[in-house]
This record gives sequence, C-alpha cells and structure tokens, in this order.
Amino acid sequence: MKNLLILIFALYGLSTLAQDKIYLLDTGVSESQSKYLCESGHMTFDNRQFHPHGTQMVKEMVHDLKSYSNNFCIVSIDIYDDKAKTILLSNMIKALKALKYQKPGIINLSMNGASGSKEESDLLKDLANRGFQINIASGNEQRNLLFACKDFPACYFRTPHKNIHVISNNELKSNKNGPVTHVEQIPHYTNGTSGSTAIHSGRILFEKYRQQEMNKAILGGI
Repeated sequence: MKNLLILIFALYGLSTLAQDKIYLLDTGVSESQSKYLCESGHMTFDNRQFHPHGTQMVKEMVHDLKSYSNNFCIVSIDIYDDKAKTILLSNMIKALKALKYQKPGIINLSMNGASGSKEESDLLKDLANRGFQINIASGNEQRNLLFACKDFPACYFRTPHKNIHVISNNELKSNKNGPVTHVEQIPHYTNGTSGSTAIHSGRILFEKYRQQEMNKAILGGI
C-alpha cells in the first residue's frame, strides 16, 4: 500500500509541471482554499476528521500571491493524527519519502513535535541537497533554542544549510536563536511561527515573480 501511495503521489501534477509547487505537510486544506491546490493536489495518510490548521497556512501563503495564482499551486499532504492531536513522525517520514519522486519546490513544515529521528533528519537533508527549499517553524514554547533545542525538525539544523530556513517571529511565545535563520512578520490570520513559516514560503515565490516582472520591464525598455 505504501508503494502505491508513493506511485500515485509521484504522478501528481503532471499537467502542472510549469507551475512552482509548495508542498504543505500539515492537516489538510478545506474546500474554501482548494482553488490554490494543484490538480489532484491532496494526499492523506490517515482517515480522519478535518482540522483547520492547514487551511490557515494556505491563507498566509497566498496573502500576497493571489495575483500570481496561475504561476504556482499547493500540494496538501495531511500528516496529522486526530487521536494524538499532533503530526505523527511516521506520517512525516512517509511524506518525505514520497517527495523524493517530485520535482523540487518549496516544502512548508509549519507543525513540529518534541521528538525526531535520524531517518527524518537524513530525508530532509537529502531533499535539501536535491534542490528543495525547506521552511520549518521554530515553535512556540518561548524557548531560547541556543540552550534548549527540543523542537523537531527545527533542531536538526544547528549547522546552516542554504536550502533550509528555520522561521521565528517577534511574538513573545516564539522560539528564538539557535537554528533560527529568519525572523518573519507576525501572521495575518493566525498566530505563532506556523503562520510566519507559511508567510515565508509565499514570500519566496512573491519575490521571484516580482523580480521576473522587473526583468521583463527592463528588457522591454531596451
């Protein structure tokens, strides 16, 4: 069954290869934001009830990107577990393995946990080396991660990697320092470093598209 899921996911978005993709590993996305999903752009590892967190992340991502909606799409990967009330490490690992079959894009990890594994760390590093941009929330436990780094996957990456960004913000509760690479703005629709991580994922594409427009304007004026 696992191999079948990976094969199906590997076929996702073949009609949207020209679009940039954001892979949102979260709690799923509601119908209200489904217009931003890639064709066949939803995958789940559990039969479960809907949780709004993933939908909130999409709203943060597309806040400044709405005018570029033809340029990108989001693949929603549901890794949340209702009984545990958190993401499952086993689901995260399945999702990361499936991403190995996708073209590089942005991986948004707005949810974290208190435990990790070498397998998860190795998969993330491998994806980063393949060209995926990975954005990770630092967490919201008001910790100084320089001294108390207990949040994963953020705390795997004390040595910087150019394709791995760990995101904090200026809210009092946000974890800071240590592996944090970027301090983003406070979210528009929610709070915490989860929303700021989603903003960061959207900002990367927004800056890319804005630069493309500037380049076209310069070339048009020559």
